[in-house]
Amino acid sequence: MPRLLIRLAFGCALALPAVPSLAAQSAAHVGLQGVLHESRSAVGDPLGVSAQLDITAREWLDVRFSYGVSRGAGQRFAPCGDPAINCAPRQVNIDTRLTTAGVALPMRLGRRGPLEWRLVPRLDGHGVDGTALLGASLGLEARYRRSPDSRLEWLAAADVSGTSELPATADRPSYDGALRRFSLGVRYRFYTRR
Repeated sequence: MPRLLIRLAFGCALALPAVPSLAAQSAAHVGLQGVLHESRSAVGDPLGVSAQLDITAREWLDVRFSYGVSRGAGQRFAPCGDPAINCAPRQVNIDTRLTTAGVALPMRLGRRGPLEWRLVPRLDGHGVDGTALLGASLGLEARYRRSPDSRLEWLAAADVSGTSELPATADRPSYDGALRRFSLGVRYRFYTRR
């Protein structure tokens, strides 16, 4: 999995300069999504919101910029501190703030009527309680637009993100570098090139 994510990050980095200029865009959308993160580490399962700007470079390709903030709660065992003291570790509650910024290239896989599916490779920057981590993710997105004239489009997506690991310290949880994200939201087309 780490090698796949490294290759994906490298491929996205190479593809970004090849994306047509913003002047050639055919449409632009703003969106808002509710996001649930799942992790096996002590960050818990942060829940939050994400805002995005999508620029349609081609009918089958978008360029997406996103930023989100989530909060979660988890528990872990805190050590006694002094190894000479015979005591049992105690369980402590941890509140986590997770910020995520990313750039993605959603690419169309298929369309049937009002439904459309896209593959979404993405470069991520995560902030876990003030510590910055870089990584990449790969996901699948479903879009629903009631009619071609509609400016509103519903989105549902899931992806897997991988970054470096973050060891636990006294004041912050461990982070194993893997997140699964599930999101549901809407986007609005505010610009269409004539």
